[in-house]
Amino acid sequence: MTDVHELLARDVLEVLGHAVIATDMTGTVVLWNDAAEALYGWSSAEAVGRPISELTVPEPMQDLAAEIMADLAAGRAWSGVFTVRRKDGSTFTALVTDTALRDADGQLVAVVGVSLNFAQVVRPFVSRTREAVISTDRAGIVRLASPAIVTLLGWREEQLVGESWWDYVHPDDRDAARAAHAAVAATKDQMPPAEARVRCSDDSWLWVDSSATNMLAEPIVRGVMLTLRDVSDRHAMLEELAARAARDSLTGLVNRAAFMDRLTTLLTRRAHCGVMLFLDLDDFKSVNDQYGHVAGDAVLRAVAERLVRSARPEDACARLGGDEFAVLAENISRPEDADAFVRRISAALSEPVTVGTAAIRPRASIGFALLGENRSADQVMQLADEAMYRQK
Repeated sequence: MTDVHELLARDVLEVLGHAVIATDMTGTVVLWNDAAEALYGWSSAEAVGRPISELTVPEPMQDLAAEIMADLAAGRAWSGVFTVRRKDGSTFTALVTDTALRDADGQLVAVVGVSLNFAQVVRPFVSRTREAVISTDRAGIVRLASPAIVTLLGWREEQLVGESWWDYVHPDDRDAARAAHAAVAATKDQMPPAEARVRCSDDSWLWVDSSATNMLAEPIVRGVMLTLRDVSDRHAMLEELAARAARDSLTGLVNRAAFMDRLTTLLTRRAHCGVMLFLDLDDFKSVNDQYGHVAGDAVLRAVAERLVRSARPEDACARLGGDEFAVLAENISRPEDADAFVRRISAALSEPVTVGTAAIRPRASIGFALLGENRSADQVMQLADEAMYRQK
């Protein structure tokens, strides 16, 4: 198109060192400089005469490209970041400035765009930080990743750019992460950090703290910057503390509170096929009186171990306190099956426990209650307790 060549001096285009592409008002390429060939992979001979949308605009960006072209046709310039496609099919984020050109009569005759690799523009800034930083657009598409991302997650920048960040967030955390991202994008106010599990390149999950900054109005960024920090140690500590809080420190079995939570959850699910066993060691006080509390503790630990061995892996064994224990077993609905379960546990408990030179033979009274409809956890516990006392 001669008019465009008259409006743009070729020597200026090359001296700029940036990719310069011109199209007519239908989006057909009329000018493609050497830097554009280096950036996109298409030669001028291949590009001129073809629609720009076929060469550089990936499918997810077609709607935005149409909106930009409408703005340009209306005489409004556009500048920002835009995900583009190379000849080999790979994508990257470009910093683009588009403007419409008019002829001597004031008629729009062409659109000229200058584009740079966005990562190369901002890399001098992000490469200096030791923090793992990514930039996403409003929808969560990754446009930039700092070198520290490799150290944190194992992903290289080229693996992330153009991908949806939500594909890397754990499914259980994805809705909350999206909501936090949207909240940041909707305000200039600083929002509190959000935590989520993020998928690493080895398919493991890492807990990260994500601090988001709204830079959508910044022309050179036009995105949300996320700074990620590894908080897996903190979560491991919290999980350990939670596990300890749910366990009896002497035997390692779940404690009364955790057991009641499990029973309540089971009944809330209306899973009424199951049985609860209530065990009380007979005359345990005499063991402490005769052999001492160290021996008594050894017996309690042995009882706990035998309960776990006698029960199924999915059953919950608990020390309720003192010399009282409980077992919650699902999928047992008949009294005869519950009786068989009780006999198996009784036989296991009756084996002697050797403490020093003493052989102590524990004895236990065991009662059970089948889970039933319209029963609360407290009611089931009471029924099992009453059944146990009838055995004494």
